[in-house]
Amino acid sequence: MVSMNILSERPVFAVDGEVFHWGDVVRHARSSGRWDELEALACQGLACEAHFETIEEEGAEEAIDEAAAEFRYERELITAEEMEAWLEARGLTPEEWMGYIRRTVLRQLWADDLDDIAAEHPVGDGQVEEALRIDLLCSGTQRILAEELAVEAAAAAARGEASPAGPPADREGRLAALREQAGRFRQDAMAPETLAREIASNQMEWMRVDCRAIAFAGEGPAREAALCLREDGLEIEEVAGEADVPIREVALYLDQLDPEQHSRFLGAAVDDVIGPMPVDDGFTVYQVVAKVMPSIEDPEIARRAEKGVLTRLLAAEVNRRVRWHADF
Repeated sequence: MVSMNILSERPVFAVDGEVFHWGDVVRHARSSGRWDELEALACQGLACEAHFETIEEEGAEEAIDEAAAEFRYERELITAEEMEAWLEARGLTPEEWMGYIRRTVLRQLWADDLDDIAAEHPVGDGQVEEALRIDLLCSGTQRILAEELAVEAAAAAARGEASPAGPPADREGRLAALREQAGRFRQDAMAPETLAREIASNQMEWMRVDCRAIAFAGEGPAREAALCLREDGLEIEEVAGEADVPIREVALYLDQLDPEQHSRFLGAAVDDVIGPMPVDDGFTVYQVVAKVMPSIEDPEIARRAEKGVLTRLLAAEVNRRVRWHADF
């Protein structure tokens, strides 16, 4: 059974020879606020379980059974033997696993009433700790938390942060130093020339097409509007006014479009009419206003460039420096 004690000395991974333990992972999650969120979810789930025992909720049992089946299908745990092996590897019982499924489903089912349910069914700290242990193992969140710390440690090591000779007494201080060094690594990665290269490598896919759009519930009226714009040369204000529909300003990035839309917007010129296209539960007609090449001045493009650069650099440092001791 995996201990949830924050002082656990079970090794999880090493970065350039420095070993990090489960206690370090928990401390890192606490400092970021992630641990409080997870504890709150566990507490809500336990309250939902207690509430479930006092009422008859139509369809809840069926939803729980469906979620359990989906869980097994997604992980290819088809036979009883495969399921038993998965549970045994994590020190879990079938009852504990079903508790996780039940808490997850009920929390989603009663999402609008969680505060009232939690107030009606208070739970103890020991219950929360045990439920959280199970939830982390079943959901895979335990590995996610470990990976988040591994990324910070690898980034700090790449920045030149020297590892201490032995385990320091002040682990919070050590983790704070890692966060500071990792932050500097991220700042260094955001050099203008690096971001410019990232944008240049995505010139076509990150192109933005600015449009004015009018939406209709049915395809017939949408086709008529498109003909008025395309064939009769009417202004979109006139067409929208006649149909009593609003005009929306829409910015579309090519990489967010499906293949058919991608080709049509890529080949369109300014003032071209595109559509009608099925959107949500209706049909939308677009008129192209501008086609804008990606630029660092566009906040969305800047965000994409930063994310792309950091994701690639951090993945490289993790692959180079992290050695896993835990088998999740």
